[in-house]
Amino acid sequence: MTKSLLAGALLLVLAVVPLSSMTPGYGASEDLSLFMSSKENNNYLLNNLKLWFQLDVSSEFSLYVRGKHQYARLLNAADGTSSADSRQSVLDLDLGYFSWRNEDVALFAGRSLMTLGSGLLFDGAADGLDLRLSTGPLDLRVFGAYTGFIVGDSNPYNFSRQDISDGAKRLFGGLSCAVEFGAGWSLTANGLIQRDQGDVEASRYDTAHLSLALEGALSPAVTLSLEGALQGGEGPESTGTSMREISAWALTFRMQFALLDQSETAFAIDAAMATGSDNRYEHTPGGLDGEGRDTQFYSFGTYSTGFAFEPDLSNLIYAALSFTTMPFSQGSMFGRSSFTLKTSLYFKTDKAGPTSELATTDTRNNPASAFLGFAADATWAWRVVSDVSLVFAAGVFKPGTAWTDRTLESLIQTTVVFAF
Repeated sequence: MTKSLLAGALLLVLAVVPLSSMTPGYGASEDLSLFMSSKENNNYLLNNLKLWFQLDVSSEFSLYVRGKHQYARLLNAADGTSSADSRQSVLDLDLGYFSWRNEDVALFAGRSLMTLGSGLLFDGAADGLDLRLSTGPLDLRVFGAYTGFIVGDSNPYNFSRQDISDGAKRLFGGLSCAVEFGAGWSLTANGLIQRDQGDVEASRYDTAHLSLALEGALSPAVTLSLEGALQGGEGPESTGTSMREISAWALTFRMQFALLDQSETAFAIDAAMATGSDNRYEHTPGGLDGEGRDTQFYSFGTYSTGFAFEPDLSNLIYAALSFTTMPFSQGSMFGRSSFTLKTSLYFKTDKAGPTSELATTDTRNNPASAFLGFAADATWAWRVVSDVSLVFAAGVFKPGTAWTDRTLESLIQTTVVFAF
């Protein structure tokens, strides 16, 4: 559907605008990643190929289209050398939109990247309209989007079992208003309404989110960001015969200390907390049992909680300390490389509730403890030349007493990126 609309609009543009006034551009990127995990049947090869085309019709109006082909191959042996157990190949439109911009206003129509504030509530590509207005100290963003046209196997909005079987047929309406009030400080209010259009009405999960974020600089070397979010709405209980009211919240905090040296060295403290629910047995819709409200927080945005262990911000208390530097001089072979080291701690907010990685029905779950464990991650990213980059990441996770199996887990990723 989206591809047909874009093709028709492109033909219309070519028919009414002289070719001599257009400025085309094109390019491609490919990243090849190998993931090696200590978990059984969790080693895989992932290849992402993207081709893009841009047509500047005028100084204000342009068209951008980017297609993608994603290929994943699961390896069944611990050393990753065996033949594939399974393969997945997905071909889809990654981005495709018309944009109109002037000094204060920008309008995007089609499949574009849409982000509310920091991205905690919503962050990703979707089909719709996205309006951005900037005037003085005020930045305003309004969008309406639908996610059901994205190919199901690669749809990032798949949340429930119904989404996976029918596609994530969700309507979103978002509003973000940011105000700068001097000395580099800003206050942002975000609102998001989501309506589930899934085929089975009894499985629909409808939500509303509000958040308020504060960010700024305490000094030239110290920055601070703080965001609080509330979630309401209603979702299905396990039998599909009734709906339960949602009442949940989350908080995120980050403080970064920069040394202001040539190596761009910085330390950061991250912390987050999101409510859980002891009447759930899994964190997805339908995993609700027992009486009372659903207090399990969930959002459609992004929040990074680690590499070797990366649970969703749902029934989670998270704290991390990280260190980043560019250790080599700019003129050397490795001058365009950076190194990051991060250590993290994880707890359940409600020890009787599930997380994205540990359902209460899982035999590995210990309901008597809230301690999920700790992790250490290291990443080295090197831009070899302008068109080639290399990323190496490694991490270990030591499960805590919330797990019955506390075997040390490890994950290694090697990625090569080509772009032109």
